[in-house]
Amino acid sequence: MRLLLIRHGQTTGNVAGTLDSLIPGPELTPLGYQQARELPKTLDRHPIDAIYVSTLIRTHQTAGPLARARQLHPIERDGLREATSGDYEASSDAAAVADYLDRAKRWILGDLDVRMPGGESGQELLTRVDEVVAE
Repeated sequence: MRLLLIRHGQTTGNVAGTLDSLIPGPELTPLGYQQARELPKTLDRHPIDAIYVSTLIRTHQTAGPLARARQLHPIERDGLREATSGDYEASSDAAAVADYLDRAKRWILGDLDVRMPGGESGQELLTRVDEVVAE
């Protein structure tokens, strides 16, 4: 199996610099929709048998053009959500964003016990994503 991970297109939260992990989340911006429309061409040479999305609306909006081009129906799985923002939800405060990014960096470096304040640990994030991949 080959797994392609595709980040959602630009959202209104991205533009505002806001941490936003609550469902349904912000929608795509016009640029985000353009990015989504370019996916079918970008992935033209890649075989795709299934498209999975999270419960966040931005993932559905990003996957839509590719799903239509491939005549596939996206499969929604909550476990594919990005890292929760915890106590930093809806914050654009520079210190909160920096701490969020620092904790995510620590996950990447292997310290999966680190927890977002009021949110999940890196291990909890990986566990829920791994459950969907194993499916």
